[in-house]
Amino acid sequence: MKKSQIILFAVSLILTGIIYAIVIGNKKTESKEVKGEETVKYIPVQIIKNESRSLKTNSYGQITPYTELDIAFEIQGKLEKGSQVLKPGSKFGFNDLLYKVDSEEIVQLDDYFLEYFIRLLKRLRDINFEDVQKQRNLII
Repeated sequence: MKKSQIILFAVSLILTGIIYAIVIGNKKTESKEVKGEETVKYIPVQIIKNESRSLKTNSYGQITPYTELDIAFEIQGKLEKGSQVLKPGSKFGFNDLLYKVDSEEIVQLDDYFLEYFIRLLKRLRDINFEDVQKQRNLII
């Protein structure tokens, strides 16, 4: 067992030495040359005018969105089709109706709020505010 360990150590030491010798041998020496004269380089300059230009291009291809758009409605209801058919590659413009919510549920919601406010007004009519003010003054 000891012989194999000694042989393994010797081989690894020899390989390390060879790699170290190669790295040291490939090291480049830097030589700094001192220039006696300075050279002047001339750069051509062109005078330009600041004006706008237009470039028209025609190309074909497919545009994919960077992110997907999640559509959310303020109320719940049945989703119906709009005026546009949405398929991959379809076009739509500003103010085009893509989807709409069933208007029956909106009318039911409006009726519910109207009934609620009517009941609230009836209860407010029954309240005697003078008694409320007297009780408030007693508490303070």
